[in-house]
Amino acid sequence: NIFVEDVSRFSRNAELGIKIYKDLRQHGVNVHFRKEGLDSMNIDNDYILTFAFGMAEKENQMKSERVKWGISRVHKDERINTTPSIGYRMKNLEETGGKKGVLEIDPQGEEVVRYIFYLYTEKLYGMHTIAQQLNRQVRVVLENELYIGNQVMHKTVSGDITRRERKKVPEDEQIRVHKEELRIIDDETWEKKEMILKERKKNLGEHHGHSTKHILSTLMYCANCNSVFF
Repeated sequence: NIFVEDVSRFSRNAELGIKIYKDLRQHGVNVHFRKEGLDSMNIDNDYILTFAFGMAEKENQMKSERVKWGISRVHKDERINTTPSIGYRMKNLEETGGKKGVLEIDPQGEEVVRYIFYLYTEKLYGMHTIAQQLNRQVRVVLENELYIGNQVMHKTVSGDITRRERKKVPEDEQIRVHKEELRIIDDETWEKKEMILKERKKNLGEHHGHSTKHILSTLMYCANCNSVFF
């Protein structure tokens, strides 16, 4: 037996739904429609089921038209109904008089967009190189204790000035000050990040994951087995 809430959950297309339950019946499989209280094994129910499937399809079409009409109204009002592109955010409803989907520039996202365009147009980086550059910055963010309120200073000192070298200062000699007003991330989220980072480093070391640090990693595939090179 197959138990279904109602005919609309079984199929959105009347012709297809009727065909499927009749095919199942030929194989001895009964479909029970709970809301209609009907079993497909009973041939006497075919007329009622055919009518129910037709009504369900019509209702779905009407719902679809209403949704399309609503989306059309949003677009005509110069608003959006999707997730904003990077560099933008939705305006506060108080500022728009209750209208949803009104865009404004997100200052933080704007900087990322400008940086991407700078790398592409001025540095002439390709898309893959830009992605790697951004990935490196994500790593810096994930490892920065400032986001949990720890301001760490004196982390490096000058080495050979002629070569512009800087040496890393041992952790016990660094200056660390906690400022709760600078916190963005809570301790629980930070610890969760640490666990995930350690686990992924472990998997990578045991070759359970693929390193993408090389320029052609994940871009070349084996002609014989179609596996990706890393």
